[in-house]
This record gives sequence, C-alpha cells and structure tokens, in this order.
Amino acid sequence: MRILAGCLLLCLMLISSGCNSVDGKAADGVGYIFEKKDGRVLILDNVSEAELGKKWRDIYSTYRGNAIWLKTSKFGLKVGQYVRYWVKGGVDDSFPAQAKALKIEVVK
Repeated sequence: MRILAGCLLLCLMLISSGCNSVDGKAADGVGYIFEKKDGRVLILDNVSEAELGKKWRDIYSTYRGNAIWLKTSKFGLKVGQYVRYWVKGGVDDSFPAQAKALKIEVVK
C-alpha cells in the first residue's frame, strides 16, 4: 500500500512539474509584463503597483530588479499580466537584458 501511495505521489509531482517546464527545462524567469513595443514585451520581476501604468523611461533610473525585453510573436499578452518565460538562445547582458522568447506563459 505504501509503495502504491509513493508511486501515485511521484506521478502527481511529475505531472505538475511538467506544467512549469519546456522539454524538462524550468522557466528562465518570471515577472510582470510592464510594457509592449514593436513585437517585444518588457518583463520586470520586481515592480510595485504604483509603477504599473508608467513607462520604462519613467522608472529605469530607480528600478531595482531583473528586467528583460523579449521578442515574441505571441498574441494576447497584456501589460500587468504575470508570466513565466523561456528564452531561445542567448541573452544580451544589457539593462534591460534582451532575448528571443521560446515561450511565454501567463500565470493565473
């Protein structure tokens, strides 16, 4: 009986972790979509409610946290959504960082 319960628990863990991965790879990051522009989204991991609705140029000098512009063709993404993302290829180490999105998933 314990073996069956252990197997069931392991299966549930594997199924639930599959929702947070792409081909077994954990998400490269999470954050809020702060801005959309020219087929890219700016994702910030440490944004306050007071900063939402502002432009990057208004907060960049005081912002503390990770920031990345992701090039994407995904439709339906909206400013303010909390997302998980996976990067395709390398990441440019500018600030904000820049990369191409492999996948962007809205977290509900």
